[in-house]
Amino acid sequence: MAMRVLTDTVDSCYSALGIIHSRWTPIPERFRDYIATPKSNMYQSLHTTVFGPGARRYEIQIRTEEMHRTSEYGALPRTRATRRTSPSRAAKTRSSRR
Repeated sequence: MAMRVLTDTVDSCYSALGIIHSRWTPIPERFRDYIATPKSNMYQSLHTTVFGPGARRYEIQIRTEEMHRTSEYGALPRTRATRRTSPSRAAKTRSSRR
């Protein structure tokens, strides 16, 4: 079973992790902190696996909503969207480079 927890702040991510680990038994070798050490593609999230209800394994990802958007859509599409909505800004940038 897999779950995702979305929070508002990084502090809340770690708080959620603490709550999850206090309620269910964590599997130590199945914990990754990609918030403290993001992947090279800027991916950030906490990953943990616990023995949850019924002694089933639950894989849980914990991240902020902003981290989730970056994970789902990447950082580049937002930059492209900004450029698309502001053509005059792009024209000014090009003309200032000349």
